[in-house]
Amino acid sequence: MPNIRIVNWNIEQLSGNKVGIAGMATNIGKIIANTNADIAIILEVRSATAIAAMTAVSAAANAASVVIGGAANDYTGWLISYATGNECYGVLIKNLNVIRPIHVAGGPTGANTDDGANAALSNLDANQFSTWPGPFIGAGAVADAYAGGLPAAAARPNLPLIDLFSRTRPTGRKRRRFAGRTLAAGGYALGIGFRMPCLAMFEILDGAGAATYLIPVLTCHLGAVRGGANHLARAQVEQYKETDISQKFQNGGYIDLNNAPEAIQELIITGDFNLDFLNQTPPVAPDFVSALNRAAYNTITPTSTNGGSAAPAATPGAPALPAPGVPFVPPAVGWPQGPICDTIPDQALKTANTTVGTILHHYVAGVVPANIAALRGAAFDNLFFGGVQLSANYQVLTPGPPADACETYDIPTQITQAPVAAATLDVQGAYLHHLVAGTRNAAAAPNLFVGIGPMPPLTTNDRLIGARFISDHLPNLIQVNLP
Repeated sequence: MPNIRIVNWNIEQLSGNKVGIAGMATNIGKIIANTNADIAIILEVRSATAIAAMTAVSAAANAASVVIGGAANDYTGWLISYATGNECYGVLIKNLNVIRPIHVAGGPTGANTDDGANAALSNLDANQFSTWPGPFIGAGAVADAYAGGLPAAAARPNLPLIDLFSRTRPTGRKRRRFAGRTLAAGGYALGIGFRMPCLAMFEILDGAGAATYLIPVLTCHLGAVRGGANHLARAQVEQYKETDISQKFQNGGYIDLNNAPEAIQELIITGDFNLDFLNQTPPVAPDFVSALNRAAYNTITPTSTNGGSAAPAATPGAPALPAPGVPFVPPAVGWPQGPICDTIPDQALKTANTTVGTILHHYVAGVVPANIAALRGAAFDNLFFGGVQLSANYQVLTPGPPADACETYDIPTQITQAPVAAATLDVQGAYLHHLVAGTRNAAAAPNLFVGIGPMPPLTTNDRLIGARFISDHLPNLIQVNLP
């Protein structure tokens, strides 16, 4: 089996306008290709221009990966979720001969309405799921490299949004839906962004093209606050254990995949939580905010600030219950709101990144950070994972205590005045764009534009400003060595 590498990246307002800036799509594609991610999960994709933006980024990532030795179908497999507010989630897959996404084939679609055929997913027993794309054209799954692009019949489905299923007494009777629903039921388009999570599931194929693992990824982009306690994000994090995918992971449940029962024994929860993981202490004389943060994160992971992924061990997926018949039959009582439970156990997942921040501080004119590391802020972006394979076979990418099993791609150090290597990022086009617009402090970093004659070396502030042209967050990468 290949090693599976998963990236989570909150690209600030990825839109058609953004990828239209000279060199922007190329830089984003380079970053994705140089992480060598098998699955790249993109947050904050503007829904109005999502198809144009993902098309441009897919092409750029493919071009960059070919330069560094990739295959012809690198990153041509991409999908977007249904819109939540004015955003959606995007997924790029490096090689569809190795990883296939799962889409909704029957039951509620997972769109952004409250109920009916287009409801966000709640009871997964009411859904049938299928592998995309399938079947492949050509002689076989592995032989087909998609050199000619995706077949016209392989329409790109939308990834579903997910809502709650089981909930606890007595609040479950009062709050029947995921916290922060919108007027249109999909997440506010204004202000702090009450967005819903997305359920992206992937099949991992072996060398013969047969499915060997199913990895569900619950992805979120939670509401933000400028400071203090983030009550909305806390409420949302605390509800993740109430989703049906979490319940099936904890209890050995199944989904209906390709007309057969498939056990849920792996789980990843990721995204931009906007709940500072570097400010959540153990319950020993904590301050107010860190205590609230810890209480919320306890529902996902027992790991606290600076704990890394060294301990405690992640919970393996529950042993699979006897396989149900097909098709599944929704329960007679509780649908579609789900059953009321006396207790719902917390998750106990590893956290892949706790000690390296993933959000860049806002640039302050006249303030020169001591080093690139000082430009990083709170670790809002994290990957939490567990399961029969995931909990046992992850690779520690940053060795040493505490052992964070995650790499953070350092965009600032890759900024250059002109492209000199496949990994370097030339932001001259973005510099001119922001200079004309008077944004992003472009005027404070004139060295980012190559003029006539020798240029002075880039300063730390130059690199910070250049990095923020691309994104205000840094991508996180986890690797799992599947047997």
